[in-house]
Amino acid sequence: MRRQVFPVRTTKFDESLLTRAKERKDEWGDTVARLLSTVGDLHVVDSIYHNDCYKKFLLARPHTRQKRGRSDKIISDAMEKIYTYLDGRDDCQYSVDEQMQQICGEKPSPATFRRKMKEKYGDRIVFSTVRKRNVRCMLS
Repeated sequence: MRRQVFPVRTTKFDESLLTRAKERKDEWGDTVARLLSTVGDLHVVDSIYHNDCYKKFLLARPHTRQKRGRSDKIISDAMEKIYTYLDGRDDCQYSVDEQMQQICGEKPSPATFRRKMKEKYGDRIVFSTVRKRNVRCMLS
């Protein structure tokens, strides 16, 4: 089946395309804006467009690279609770589960937990497994 093609008939079409191109803030929008700036009036040069492409361009939201997972603020707050808990105690060995219980609400993933602990405590921290439980040990 052939795609439907229509002629551009008004300057309003140019304006709506240019407005949407700037709103999109993506590669496709930048390309369209650049091409429109070289033409002038699309209807004067007998331009045509694919109806399905026009709809996709106007209606589709550009893909934004949003960060996946928990927000930095949530992770920072959660880790701060753990740091406060650990720094206020004399024990040197804790299970990861025990540390996670200090957090109400969303908890960091195990990988994030390990990374943040390594960032904060560096070589003074060791992770191990004892009886199938993850354990964190602080070195003096």
